[in-house]
Amino acid sequence: SDLRARLSTPLIQSLNRGDHIMVVSHCIGTVLAYDAFWDTSQQINDTEQRVHTWVTLGSPLADDDVRRRLNGQPAGFPNLLINWFNLAAEDDPVCHDETVANDFKAMLKERHISRIQDYHVYNLSERYGRSDPHDALGYLCHPRMSGLLHDWISAAPGT
Repeated sequence: SDLRARLSTPLIQSLNRGDHIMVVSHCIGTVLAYDAFWDTSQQINDTEQRVHTWVTLGSPLADDDVRRRLNGQPAGFPNLLINWFNLAAEDDPVCHDETVANDFKAMLKERHISRIQDYHVYNLSERYGRSDPHDALGYLCHPRMSGLLHDWISAAPGT
């Protein structure tokens, strides 16, 4: 709960200011972010206050055991996201189930989110001379991530 609060508190402040928000999370950070989104969505009543873009990198959220332990499950979903983009790298052991869109399609059906998009990528990062498909830096410098960042910046009001 302390880690969730480290995201929830500034997230609520940003939402209240009307900021154009992108959250990028990796690995277990995606689980913490999801739970923080749930907690925050229980405190925010204004339907105009939304996180524009959430990007998950190497996420275990598609795993059945992980999903069962998320805040709000199985009763509901956070309702403050607009776009969710999930990048899963070939051979990344953490995101062995590479797709979240099929696991969270009820969020779309219930209109809690506008889009969930999965991307299969190749993380070319190496560590100690060996491939490291879960490396966060490999995800962050991937052209797909650059494109998502560009799209988010372009969608900002006044750009």
